[in-house]
Order: sequence, then C-alpha cells, then structure tokens
Amino acid sequence: MRGFDSLTPHHIMTEFEQKLHRLLVTFLGSEEEVVRWWAAPNKEFDGAIPDDLYHSVDKNKVIKYILDLG
Repeated sequence: MRGFDSLTPHHIMTEFEQKLHRLLVTFLGSEEEVVRWWAAPNKEFDGAIPDDLYHSVDKNKVIKYILDLG
C-alpha cells in the first residue's frame, strides 16, 4: 500500500494527510481497519481501491469522501 497508514511514520505524512488519517481512525475505529480500507475495493468508488485512486488523478474524490465522513 502506498497510502498513508499506521506503517507510515507520522513525520513523513503531511499535516493534511495526518488529519485525513485521524478522521478515518475515528470513523473506522482502529488503525487496522484504516489499513484495510485503503486496500479494499470500495463501492463508493465503483469498486476501485481507495489507495489507487489517492495516487491518481482522482485523488480529490478520496479526499472529499474522507472529509465528508467528519
């Protein structure tokens, strides 16, 4: 996984990515669930994997989805 997750040192994440990560942990309940969320197909993204979208031209779709959770 290329996204930011519990394996990514927090000092490497941007401040904005840290905020997104905290929102996901709050919504999903654990670091482990956040790791799974980044790697699993998501019906919100028509079956695409959030991590793949985050590292593509569709990055803003993932960002908007996470921000809308909070």
